[in-house]
Amino acid sequence: MAANIPLTPEEQTAYDEYVLASPDSGKTILEGMSPAALRAFLAERISANGPQQIVAPVYAGNTTPVGQDTTFSQQPYGVSGNRQALKATGLPVAGSYTGFRLPPLSNTVDRMKPIDPRYFEGDEDLLNGLSRTDVMTIQTGMKQAGILGKFRLGVVDEATSNAFKEVLGQANKVGGDYMQGLKVLQQAGPASGNGIGGSGLAARVSNPDDLGKVIDNSAGLVLGRKVDPAMKQRLVQAYQMLERQNQAPNAGVFAEKQIGQQNSAEADAYKFSQFAETILGGQGG
Repeated sequence: MAANIPLTPEEQTAYDEYVLASPDSGKTILEGMSPAALRAFLAERISANGPQQIVAPVYAGNTTPVGQDTTFSQQPYGVSGNRQALKATGLPVAGSYTGFRLPPLSNTVDRMKPIDPRYFEGDEDLLNGLSRTDVMTIQTGMKQAGILGKFRLGVVDEATSNAFKEVLGQANKVGGDYMQGLKVLQQAGPASGNGIGGSGLAARVSNPDDLGKVIDNSAGLVLGRKVDPAMKQRLVQAYQMLERQNQAPNAGVFAEKQIGQQNSAEADAYKFSQFAETILGGQGG
């Protein structure tokens, strides 16, 4: 039988480990192998336990072993820690995270499980998948929180991405999503330089009610109706942000442009209807 062939110390160790791991059938399997097959099998196990052994678990759904040459390290934003991710896909390696974890929250489904950070290096690219309006909303919040300097409204520029990293870090600290992180930063307000919330003298901005009237008037000119309250609020915040940057145009011009861009099809249809009414009205006279 194959088990009777002389084995090197390394082969004998691999042989014994396999038998111990599979006490019911391991020895039977090995003894049934030819000498060449047994040596090849043991050589493979010795190699697997050598310098090139697997150092990370397999990602869920992936049957390819994950080793040092197939993964890279990722740090979470705002807290200390580390995880491995696959170079080929960027997906995280399941179970590889070590570092800061929040204690279990009472309102979670699994109240016994600590909370891992949600956002890691590269997750600021989430902004690129949002609509321009959503980007503007986040920029408004980051500006109010005092973490965003000069930027381009509605554009995911470098300043916006860098500020968003701070939002992601805050979200990791509180165990929420990025909107929860942004809300915490907004409530804290801009840093005053002495560790106390508040920014001292704030830039003068237009009254929201006055801006709302301008927006209603502009919407009537562009769409023939008022915009919904949520959109009106976003436009008010966006215009006040430009005022804080000393970049605000005429409020009516700003509102007409933004409403037209965000409702282009409806604006074109209303413009055509007005044109057609003018022409037909002239013919009827």
